[in-house]
Amino acid sequence: MRLNSFPQRQSSPTSNPQRDDELLYHEEIGFPDDIDMPKGFNPVVNLNYGSHAREEAMVDRYGKIRLPHRIDVRKGKIFEIGVTRNVVTKMVIRFSYDETRDIIIVLMPSSGFVKTVWFNLKSDTHKTLDRSKYTVPKQKLKVN
Repeated sequence: MRLNSFPQRQSSPTSNPQRDDELLYHEEIGFPDDIDMPKGFNPVVNLNYGSHAREEAMVDRYGKIRLPHRIDVRKGKIFEIGVTRNVVTKMVIRFSYDETRDIIIVLMPSSGFVKTVWFNLKSDTHKTLDRSKYTVPKQKLKVN
């Protein structure tokens, strides 16, 4: 799913609250069709890295990560979102990094804060999804 597929206004999310009332959704289970982006959100985001993200970038098992200063979330693949009170509060996005690796960025879209980053091999498709961690939306977003 890509950001430009998100609707801008609708109603409220489903059940299964996570910590702090955040609902987690995964693309394989479905994103809800009734969520909003944070007010004033721009898909081209200047990134601010927390200390954890900077530390992880230095010690990743697939090599040191050169951290981007800016991203366009529409160019990545959003595969997990956190939603609080009907607003997207977290995005986990996969971007192509080089021929063999992708970079995963955990982004707070309201501020551009990056909680953490890591590499995945392009060949790693994660076929072991723990479905119990995610909310099933009442109505799934229809992606072309």
